[in-house]
Amino acid sequence: MEERGKNGMSPAGRLLILTPFFLFLFLFYIIPLFFLIGNVNQNDFIRVLSDDYIHRLFYGTLAQAVLSTLFTLILSLPVAFFLAKYSFKGKRALEYVLLTTFFVPAFTIAEGLIVLLGEKGIVNSLLSQLFATGEPVVKILYSIWAVVLAHVIYYVPLATLILEQGFSSVNQDLVDAARVFSGSTLRVFKTVYLNFLTPYMGAASLLVFAFSFITYSTPMLVGGRFTTLEVEIYAAKFKPFSSSIALLQLLLTLLVSIIIILFREKYYTPFPTSRPVEEPVSRLFSSPSGILLAAYVTFIYVFELAPVAIPVISPFLEPSGSFPGLFKELHDFKFGFGLSFNEVLLQSLSIALIVSAVSTLLSVAIVWSSKLSGGVLEKAVSILMALPLTMSRSSLALGILLSYGFGIIRLYGSWILIAIGQSAIVVPLAARITEASWSRMVKEYREAADAHGATAFFRLVRVEIPLVMPAVVASLLMGFSSSLSDFTFSTFFSTLNLMTLPVAVNLLIDYRRLNLALALTSLLTMLVIIVETAGSQFSRERLRLI
Repeated sequence: MEERGKNGMSPAGRLLILTPFFLFLFLFYIIPLFFLIGNVNQNDFIRVLSDDYIHRLFYGTLAQAVLSTLFTLILSLPVAFFLAKYSFKGKRALEYVLLTTFFVPAFTIAEGLIVLLGEKGIVNSLLSQLFATGEPVVKILYSIWAVVLAHVIYYVPLATLILEQGFSSVNQDLVDAARVFSGSTLRVFKTVYLNFLTPYMGAASLLVFAFSFITYSTPMLVGGRFTTLEVEIYAAKFKPFSSSIALLQLLLTLLVSIIIILFREKYYTPFPTSRPVEEPVSRLFSSPSGILLAAYVTFIYVFELAPVAIPVISPFLEPSGSFPGLFKELHDFKFGFGLSFNEVLLQSLSIALIVSAVSTLLSVAIVWSSKLSGGVLEKAVSILMALPLTMSRSSLALGILLSYGFGIIRLYGSWILIAIGQSAIVVPLAARITEASWSRMVKEYREAADAHGATAFFRLVRVEIPLVMPAVVASLLMGFSSSLSDFTFSTFFSTLNLMTLPVAVNLLIDYRRLNLALALTSLLTMLVIIVETAGSQFSRERLRLI
């Protein structure tokens, strides 16, 4: 007789209920990766492994990821301590303002650095007048340091969010006891805080490293001659050896993803069981160290928000013309084979609507079926859905191009190809939001429905969906903004007849029409911020990427 689990289903039934997950995995990952591996020539792969240029690319990619991680962690620690330690009115709003930098499109930060640090940028204009040099003083743009700086700005909010949870998990009684016996702030940090913080520091470091290692838009826009493996895959996408580079990058990032998953399962607790007693922020100014901390946090907020604010507000301050004038010029600009701005905007919005709707429905189906299957299968689904978040997107894009662009069906030049690529990443993100809300659902509600003989589908529609609806709406809005902001898949699959807003921004930068690029970035960034703000109002779940 077939063995049945606690939910009353046989093993075969529990596997069958996971059909949405298996379909997602098969269509969005297994088929593209099968085509990618099948397109690899053994001799080309061996040559890639021994090629000096690929070695330089790898070491450069590794170096910038390590540097980005190190600086991000150092800058984030004091801010995380401040947000965890002190209470004040508007604290939640202040936290969200910091997270805004992480939610905006990555190319917004890149453009902000161009405006700030370019040869005729704001910083160099001020410094050259101050020191009467007549030439740029800061020359880090279009180098590895510009890429590292952009990553630090982009990932400090993410690291702060994780580290704040670590500081919040510290037992205040231990801190007070350590202060009495040691009297040294450094010793208190080493003996108490460091023990609690280590898993969170590890989680933040691994995530920042992984995201920096798979960077694409940042080195493409501000890296100059410095490039990465991700960018090289795009540059060589129509050449035979591109699959070999993509497979190498895929294996490297898959290894990082597995390390992150193993770390999460063994060490990382995403939600602290208790929060320490927070002190009123007025006490911060009672000591020199507190005043120094307040000044530092203020500096970090300026450091984080300036590269976001400048691309958004600079078109409104354009000395040569008003923002409506820039918008009219943008409206009249022809992209690709005569594409108008309205056509590019309509394509972007249509793809974003479809991606958000499909991704939300699919993520709900995957989470619901995994919860229904329970046990080991539920755990396996959760782990496998986390893997894609830090895998190489350029490698996946090339696999999708080979399989659905030129292989099984010829979709190259179709918006469907862009939607497939974006959905492959948005579904796991949406699933993380939905899963967190589903896990917090009160068990008694489900048991009450079962006691009255409700079927699993009836319970889903009448009990579970209404309870997780805020998270579902948040997932829908997150998918919409993620699609609008996507640079990797849009760049890979765009043609002269099909492009999205981020590709149009890149095109304007290539044409040296920075004023129009900033005007378009301003519109897109404001739209993304509005959508993400609306999403945050629906869901109170913290951002979960690990």
